[in-house]
Amino acid sequence: MSICTAPTLSNEQPPVTVYSSLNCDGAGGTISPGSSAINPASFGVSNIRSMTIPGNLTVNVTSSSGNTSLTGGSYGDLSQHLTLPIASVTVENPSTPWNQYLLNCCQGVGTQSQCGDYWNNGAGCAQLASSAGCADSVLSANCRAVCLATPGACDDAAKTYCAANPTDPFCSCLVADTTSDPNPWCTVQQCQVSGYKPQSAIGSMGANCPSVTICNQAQNTSDSALSLFDFQYLQCGGTGSSKGLLQLLLLVVIVAGVGYVIYTSLGSSQSPPRMGELGGPGYGYPPSSYPPTYGSPYPPTYLPRFG
Repeated sequence: MSICTAPTLSNEQPPVTVYSSLNCDGAGGTISPGSSAINPASFGVSNIRSMTIPGNLTVNVTSSSGNTSLTGGSYGDLSQHLTLPIASVTVENPSTPWNQYLLNCCQGVGTQSQCGDYWNNGAGCAQLASSAGCADSVLSANCRAVCLATPGACDDAAKTYCAANPTDPFCSCLVADTTSDPNPWCTVQQCQVSGYKPQSAIGSMGANCPSVTICNQAQNTSDSALSLFDFQYLQCGGTGSSKGLLQLLLLVVIVAGVGYVIYTSLGSSQSPPRMGELGGPGYGYPPSSYPPTYGSPYPPTYLPRFG
């Protein structure tokens, strides 16, 4: 006895498969989308007891309990969903085109049991990109959707396309400066959300992104003609860059030097004190007694005279 599993997925729309026995076993056949009122006798059986339905299809089953709608999945025992026997089966047209359904699977939409190898960028996704004809430089909107869902599957075509369309969000990862930022799919938001990830990104994106230290940068720029006064200070994790500190120290030294020059220039421009004035020569002596005669008890230190 076999066990119901997800339908075998391919790049072409699969049909509904019906079986006369439980757990997808026994005689039966397939029903294509858009087929209506197919009865068990069409397959040479008296009853349908199990079936598999592709994820983008809906099946309407008529039985003694009325009409029952079944969506994509595997049904190993239909008696759990309706009253047997089944009178007829109608398969509606796809709610979503098959290629789009597979793209959704590749992007993690749906369930793994329904999507099989196409689930969450599985092995089938690369085959999907190839069979969709996405190996040229035009990259239609549908192809770009395929490529976005299948990192690494469209590298050559994407590089050619992005050389001509660098502002397209699809190209945000490929046009990023990977010299200064080797992992834009980890640090550039537009690349993360809407950019095609090349083969080199696989294994180093999402949960595998390296840890990034966010730094604060303080910058003070004066007149461009005075480049010596420009400085930058970069702080990461509480420490500053030595280049920024040296530039800041140089600025302090230069400002101090300029201040000293200005101060001494102002001092030298003032007239010296006149004779007898505070701080001037002969202070404390009458003008007639200056300069003191040789042998004077008061040396020429110009200290105040008392008495």
